[in-house]
Amino acid sequence: MDTDPIAPSLEAAPSQAATGSYDVVHAPRLMAGDRGASWVVEGWDLFQQAKVSWLLVALTSVIWLLLLEHYPLLKILDNVFAFAISAGLMLACHANYQRRPFNPAILLTGFSRLHLGRLLGANLVLIGFSLLLSGLVLGDLLWLIAGNQQLQMLVARMAAQADITNPDFLATLAELDQAVSVIGLLLRLTLILLLLLPVFAAAWFAPALIVLGNCDIKTALLYSLQATMKNVLSFLIYGVLLLILALLALLPYHIGYLLLIPVYQLSVYLSYRDIFVN
Repeated sequence: MDTDPIAPSLEAAPSQAATGSYDVVHAPRLMAGDRGASWVVEGWDLFQQAKVSWLLVALTSVIWLLLLEHYPLLKILDNVFAFAISAGLMLACHANYQRRPFNPAILLTGFSRLHLGRLLGANLVLIGFSLLLSGLVLGDLLWLIAGNQQLQMLVARMAAQADITNPDFLATLAELDQAVSVIGLLLRLTLILLLLLPVFAAAWFAPALIVLGNCDIKTALLYSLQATMKNVLSFLIYGVLLLILALLALLPYHIGYLLLIPVYQLSVYLSYRDIFVN
């Protein structure tokens, strides 16, 4: 079993771990590359054991996403409490794995006082890093836009159109290019995405490590980062397979997402067990 200097912080609640309430997690280990595909396949098998429960959970998730579309202010709450929502989904996966019944109410369990502080804290740390990195790359451009009303109107118009196939969007983009180099802007956005990859990696397993492994914030974020860096090949195969499934789920009428949401969540849970528990 791997050892790690962070490991002692996992002993915060040995009594819970000993009774089976929490997983006893270890330092992330290296998995064979083909496990990336196995997580999806095994996720489908688990889904088959609790189809009705998962379809209700997926339907609840879709309703929430529709609310976000119509009430933009809810997106702020969704971003702030994203880890708590993810934790509820991980607990649903854990119940499925242990063959225990569950229903959509389990999505609220991530908001319990026992875990909410750490889930919220870990999420805010990563939001802070994301804003800092974005500010360093885009700071001067944002300052320019803030002082130019015409640029503000152009950016607002593009955000409202939000469709690169829309002729109006392309016309607005051409106007923006006259004031700000669009190529330069795209290069900056690409740089931001590259810089944010470690942030995404640190976020990947953090909710599961907190709510299932009882990890503290530092341990959850560092272990998640280490796990994704150590298993790049597995996650590359996993990501390609998920992308294919996401495209297939668009047909017909996006209904396939009612199946993809549970399988995706279960695949994340199974990868967590493979890398940190088993």
